[in-house]
Amino acid sequence: MSRVLPLTSSVAGAPPADLWRLDATESGRTHRLDLSEVRNSLPGNVSLVSFDVSREIEFDLFVEEEQLLSAKATRRKSTEFRLGRHAAHLALKEIGCQPQPILRGPHREPIWPQGVVGSISHDGAHVIAAAAWVRDAGGIGIDLEASGRYFHGLENKIAWGEELAALSQMEGSARAEATTEVFSAKESIYKAHYPRIGRFFGFDSARIERRSDHLIGYFSEGFDALYPADRPMRIGRQWFDGVVLTWLVLAPEGNADIGRE
Repeated sequence: MSRVLPLTSSVAGAPPADLWRLDATESGRTHRLDLSEVRNSLPGNVSLVSFDVSREIEFDLFVEEEQLLSAKATRRKSTEFRLGRHAAHLALKEIGCQPQPILRGPHREPIWPQGVVGSISHDGAHVIAAAAWVRDAGGIGIDLEASGRYFHGLENKIAWGEELAALSQMEGSARAEATTEVFSAKESIYKAHYPRIGRFFGFDSARIERRSDHLIGYFSEGFDALYPADRPMRIGRQWFDGVVLTWLVLAPEGNADIGRE
């Protein structure tokens, strides 16, 4: 039987075998994410929780969540998974939802409680989770990507047509940054829409337009009946010392304002 998660950053007196301490040497990047601007841009009923791995915090997970971890998982992967679930539990608490095990679907997507939408992401140094009731958001996608993951030719695998042409005209760090943004934005689109439509779709299913302070996404075909190809999705974007965060909050059904250009 799982125990109710102690929703504090430090759990006094809990059995050491049930606690996980995060080691800052896992990543070498220990800066914190200042999410004040991100929070200000979100609808008021969307919660956002993040941690960086340089913080030593102790917490419990539900037994059902621990059972999702493979015995072959590396320490880094195990740390990201555990802290991501902890952040998700706290995000649930912030919206007034009793924390419960967040299990995994057939495409490794987190399964949120009934009536809740959410998203989890990590980049090896940070984890972040967001959640909202379905009455406040039709879907949420968040994604963290380090620009160091870029490799030459990545744009050819994630972009097409005018989108690819624009990236190919750039050079050096500008191309790496722009390509990383497009990659991350498409990940956020996938995370926000997959729970709605229940089917896989690839990078070629959406296109991204870069603006000065945000991104705009469009589907290339009709994957979601509420989001035809001509309906724009406003995607937030913020850089943190070599790491980009993108986020997409879809409008609740019947509301056309959130996520529109």
